[in-house]
Amino acid sequence: MGRVIGGVVVAVLVSVLAALTLNTLAGLIFPPPHIDDVRNLEAVTAAMSTRSTGNILLTSANFFVAALIGAWAGVAVARRAWVAWVAGGTMLLFALAGILTFTTPGWAIAIALAGPVASALIVRHLMASRLSVVEAASQPGYDKL
Repeated sequence: MGRVIGGVVVAVLVSVLAALTLNTLAGLIFPPPHIDDVRNLEAVTAAMSTRSTGNILLTSANFFVAALIGAWAGVAVARRAWVAWVAGGTMLLFALAGILTFTTPGWAIAIALAGPVASALIVRHLMASRLSVVEAASQPGYDKL
């Protein structure tokens, strides 16, 4: 049980840290517009609506990559394939928060929403087959086959 809880915590932390790191890198490649007063939501929304296409694309794709990294780390710790959905769900919530806060083109919304779900499916599928081999190898008598 401790391993599963640890895997869930790792999935959330790693996916959030990966998203923050990837968004920072995306901002270095395609700098976002300058915002004078970050406490003024209207000014932030107006500035975010003038972002470049590259910045929007990388920000949307980062949800896929961050969920992929977080899901892999969480499943590796928990040894349960369903933990991939925790990282995917975390990044899906982050994507929804960004979509509901800022003006976002439709294609970027599709990428941001499909990315975390796709990454959770990919990791769950790949790690489930790996986990079944590891579990079979840990059974008594496996070395006698």
